[in-house]
Amino acid sequence: MKSEQWTRQLREALEQTERSGVGRPYPEPLRRAANAYRREREREGASVRQVASELGVSGPSLMRWGRQLEEAGGEFRAIEVVAERVEPASPAGTVVVYGPRGLRIEGLCLEELAALIERLS
Repeated sequence: MKSEQWTRQLREALEQTERSGVGRPYPEPLRRAANAYRREREREGASVRQVASELGVSGPSLMRWGRQLEEAGGEFRAIEVVAERVEPASPAGTVVVYGPRGLRIEGLCLEELAALIERLS
């Protein structure tokens, strides 16, 4: 694991957060940190259940925080570029990008896709 100290500090911060009342969320910076921790641990092979146990929160909460951050546009996921595969319906030299929840970007060359991503960020 990257750092036992990171785990301990994050767990303590989650435990010490004042959250009286039902439905009071953890502060956004703390949810972002927990989500970054979850992603790092998943890259190391840990399950959401293990990560939740390490942090002292529920697995569904961790997953919900990640979805909320994605939907708010607050985080990008790392991607890996593999050899370009040209589908029969796509003109040669264009890129097809498949995203979460059915998002599909098609018909752009690599430079146009890079420009689109730059404009959106």
